[in-house]
Amino acid sequence: FLAPRADIVHSPDFESAMVKVLAGKAKWLSYPERTVLQPFLGADSTVEEATGEEEPTKIGFADRSLTRRKIEVAMSAYELLEIIPPSSNIVERLFSVARMVLRYERNHITPLTLEMILFVKVNDSYWSVTTVDANI
Repeated sequence: FLAPRADIVHSPDFESAMVKVLAGKAKWLSYPERTVLQPFLGADSTVEEATGEEEPTKIGFADRSLTRRKIEVAMSAYELLEIIPPSSNIVERLFSVARMVLRYERNHITPLTLEMILFVKVNDSYWSVTTVDANI
């Protein structure tokens, strides 16, 4: 678990705002969080403030308690946030690869060699066997 205000977090306001929006709590964004997420707003969407007031109804107490409140699923105004992959998945994958590399050879690898192996394994989508063959 990584705290939202940890030293390693690049933008704490962005992290906490993203978590709130993805959890469906965009109404509770603070001003700095709302400001950070401005580039992710949809073209025709605006964020409404939470008022907390409901329409008065003219039905009695018994009728109100017996009828279920209809909860409307609100579409998020921040459309592009859902396509950002969480950094924890990337970090988890890196640690998984490191554990695989270190399992049998951890006593025989220098730190520089380990760094090169991990770099090649993590970035394997950028090269193929033909790329290596052409450069050797």
